[in-house]
Amino acid sequence: MAAGTSDQDRFDAAHALWKEGGHEQAAVLLDELSAKHPGNADLFSALGVCRFENGDYAQARQALERALSLDPDQGIAAYNLAHLLLLLGEEEKGFALYERRWASFSRPAWHPSPQLAWDGEPLDGTLLVLAEQGFGDMIQFARFLPLAAKRCQRLVLAAPPELKRLMAPISGVAQLVTAGEPLPPFDRFVMMLSLPHRLRSFGGQRPSPPYLAASKAMDLPGRGMKVGLVWAGRAAHSQDKQRSLDIQELAPLLKTPGVDFFSLQLGQTPPPGATDLAPGIADFEDTAAVLAGLDLLISADTAPAHLAGAMGKPVWTFVTFVPDWRWGLGGETSDWYPQMRLFRQERPGDWQAPVLRMAQALADAAKR
Repeated sequence: MAAGTSDQDRFDAAHALWKEGGHEQAAVLLDELSAKHPGNADLFSALGVCRFENGDYAQARQALERALSLDPDQGIAAYNLAHLLLLLGEEEKGFALYERRWASFSRPAWHPSPQLAWDGEPLDGTLLVLAEQGFGDMIQFARFLPLAAKRCQRLVLAAPPELKRLMAPISGVAQLVTAGEPLPPFDRFVMMLSLPHRLRSFGGQRPSPPYLAASKAMDLPGRGMKVGLVWAGRAAHSQDKQRSLDIQELAPLLKTPGVDFFSLQLGQTPPPGATDLAPGIADFEDTAAVLAGLDLLISADTAPAHLAGAMGKPVWTFVTFVPDWRWGLGGETSDWYPQMRLFRQERPGDWQAPVLRMAQALADAAKR
């Protein structure tokens, strides 16, 4: 920041606190600095991020909007305000602002020129859809592919190889290419998470599950209720420390009588008594086959939860105190996945209460 040494030191201290999870302490410092430097967009952007991650949504919105009023090109403020608007249910504004995300993230060198971006209008030619971000995002937004296919002559999807077998059969997808394969000729392209904005498909107008399916269901052993377990996401995810659980935290669930547990968790040892299915999972088609054979999936906020929801399978999802934008601010239901039930933290970092609520709900379900 363009300020004296002491102010720069305080800004650096706030940034260090934020990185260590001290959002409230960081916000106090940033509040003082922004009052001293009311024209500094970067300060208000940082303050808004801290307020957002502390659950102070009204103050976060005020700070982020102030940052953008001072500097309309402030990419971090635009990106975080987009997430906040989506969390608040303001999808039309949120997805429009989310188009600014490339101001915060660098485009891969192989991405097409922005001049070829599709505007959502009918296209007499080939549309290339580029999957982006995490596997869960891709699974969630795959629902829009059939709609996009109706507005072009031919739709080509570029997606990771882990999704190829699962997504190739989606209605309207004429071709699916993966990493390392040459892109076919195309006339326009669109990023997958831009589809709601380009298609003007929000809220109740968006396609509902099921829109993905397994080619076959796995025949799972056991006579009780068949429940799958995924308690952690990918460690590389920026919010993995917040969203993932330790397997020991699920102990109250694992005592439920009348339940046969199956672990879909990759890279970790399953709890005692659970059947480990992870060694047989090579891609998301394999995951779908497992989900098709389950009565219920219990999951952290990660890709298998999205897949179960996309298949219309019952899924209970753990949600952090400050939730990811797609889960909204309250309640047990999801606008994106009607068969999903949300179990929310009551305090940051504390999974005890949602686990106990889920354990009681599972005991009730197993008796039916």
